[in-house]
Amino acid sequence: MPQRLLALIAGFALAAVPTTAVAAPSQLRDCGTQVKQSVGTGWCQGSGTFTIKVACDDGTTVTGSWIRISSGYGIRMLSCSNEALATSAAIVEAP
Repeated sequence: MPQRLLALIAGFALAAVPTTAVAAPSQLRDCGTQVKQSVGTGWCQGSGTFTIKVACDDGTTVTGSWIRISSGYGIRMLSCSNEALATSAAIVEAP
């Protein structure tokens, strides 16, 4: 009987655990970008997740991996390939 009671309690405890996490609203601030030669740079302060997209003069677009910051500062630099020049950079926040 005690084993059955423990199994029942454990089942209720597991049922109470959420199966998906809900992302907190982004609190990114003071974000900016810079383009110099073939490199695009993006940065943000605060808390949240972001990446950058860099457009290159050969028509390609380079997208970085996601950066997650928590009450801090994040920076990402990406280069265009094949000696192409960067024409613009944009911050993209995680959905």
